[in-house]
Amino acid sequence: MALIIRNPFKMINSQKTAMTNLFNEAFFSYLGGSYTKYDNNNISYVQQAYNHNSDVYSLVSQIARKFASVPSILKTVEDKKAFKSFEKLYTKSLGAAELANKRIYEKKAFNEIEIDDPLNKPNYYQNDTEFKELWETFMLLTGNAYQYILSPKEGANAGKPMQRFLLPAHLMQIVLKPEAKLLELESPIDYYILTIGNVYIKFKEEDIIHSKYANPNYDLSGSHLYGRSPLAAILLDIQLQNVINDNSIKTIKSGGSYGFIHAKDGQTPLTPDQATDIKSRLIEMQASEDNLGRIAGSSAPLGFTKVSVDTKDLQPLEFKKDAQKSICNALGWSDKLLNNDDGAKYDNMNAAWVQAISNRIAPDLKIYEDALNNSYYPRFKDLGNVKCIFDISELPEMQGDMKTLCEWLAIALDNAAITPEEFRVALRYPETGKSEMKQHFIKTGLIPLEDALISDLSISKAFNLGA
Repeated sequence: MALIIRNPFKMINSQKTAMTNLFNEAFFSYLGGSYTKYDNNNISYVQQAYNHNSDVYSLVSQIARKFASVPSILKTVEDKKAFKSFEKLYTKSLGAAELANKRIYEKKAFNEIEIDDPLNKPNYYQNDTEFKELWETFMLLTGNAYQYILSPKEGANAGKPMQRFLLPAHLMQIVLKPEAKLLELESPIDYYILTIGNVYIKFKEEDIIHSKYANPNYDLSGSHLYGRSPLAAILLDIQLQNVINDNSIKTIKSGGSYGFIHAKDGQTPLTPDQATDIKSRLIEMQASEDNLGRIAGSSAPLGFTKVSVDTKDLQPLEFKKDAQKSICNALGWSDKLLNNDDGAKYDNMNAAWVQAISNRIAPDLKIYEDALNNSYYPRFKDLGNVKCIFDISELPEMQGDMKTLCEWLAIALDNAAITPEEFRVALRYPETGKSEMKQHFIKTGLIPLEDALISDLSISKAFNLGA
């Protein structure tokens, strides 16, 4: 049989592994399923955009590094109601009141003991930071990320992850079940195929955690099962920048303008031998590295008629700048963060970071977080009800004014909105454990709230009623 499907990360020496790409259609038909329609430009997004376009590389790498820097915690949820309130707050920029509430809800929602990740590192060649950075890179380039979970199939630890790997998203394809009906409740996905050259590697559906961006391109070939690449809408802008770069290099190599040399009076034609001699001499001058090698004499005045368009007339930098803005907009990032000096001031930069983290980093972290909490950590049966949280409010750019926070907390404390213990929690101070610190007080004399409430008896005494 001419078909070889290999186990992932296991090499098999066989003459049958060599097959042409024309075998694709017969390959999937033989398996009884149908292949899905995926973005044919996925490879271009990596090779032509990320590898060769400086703006795309700079943007994607900057976003991915910031994404990977967000700290995470793994804790057991003890109060589901408090967790839901906390979940609404930790993925956005917060004011003083929201930040205080977030920290109070966090304290109530989780067990204080932070749990170590079951795996010290995702796999043998990547640490957690490298893994997250590459995950975000694939998402930004292709709109998809595929985590392969390596785990035993039998025994006491069956299904328990041993390592997890990121598969190259631009080389992945989804294969549907035989006669899959995409509108049924059951997943139509049979397995995933990784194509490397002429070799196809099959991954079971249950071993893959597939994360993706929204895709409105719905059809009966399963296109919507893939995420939509943010670069799809700006591919022409990327190609424009690449063409400008290529032409700039050609212009520099050619020495600039080109045209025709002729007699200066414009009337006397050069003979073919004269034209050939002049051209040969120009070639020698261009190749010469001697100090005077590019100086030559002529027995008659010569003229030059330019037929090329100057770079300044084409205004390539303006086109590149417009294309850069389009790329930044598509990726949800600010061009001010790319060392763009136009209007870049301290206040603007700070606002740009807050906007970029809120609009780009936080939503992607939520996708990654959901993948871990819904499809990865539940495979560890001994962990129980744990949740992994990525808290963007802990980033330096998202830290609010501590003076404003303290002022708000002081007002809330004086008006019995929070307890002294909650005041300490909001400022990240340890709890005292004292019962009186969990009571609500009003400002006058710092007396307990219940003692300050007016009773009917106190009213009667105050106004001598019934005397």
